[in-house]
Amino acid sequence: MLIYLYQKERDKYCFLRKFILRGDDMYKIKEISMLSNTAQATLRYYDEIGLFKPSYVDFYSGYRYYEEEQINIIKKINKLKAIGLSLEEIKEYMETKNAKILMDK
Repeated sequence: MLIYLYQKERDKYCFLRKFILRGDDMYKIKEISMLSNTAQATLRYYDEIGLFKPSYVDFYSGYRYYEEEQINIIKKINKLKAIGLSLEEIKEYMETKNAKILMDK
């Protein structure tokens, strides 16, 4: 009985936290994947290498949440990848905004 009550309280807490933090301008990985035409596995990999991090990761579920402004960032990453930049070069460019990286390609 105690475990069941703990589970219910934890679920209620998770629901309330998601409701408060997520809001209408937050997107799950599936949604941002569709909006940016980027595979979910690619978004997870970008998170893993530090190229494109979600705004919020739920502690209990591990769900990634992205803000609306991040859609443009992932689209920019996709364009840089399309012109032939490596992921390391894209990461460096996103951090420094050094145009020399783009000129070398």
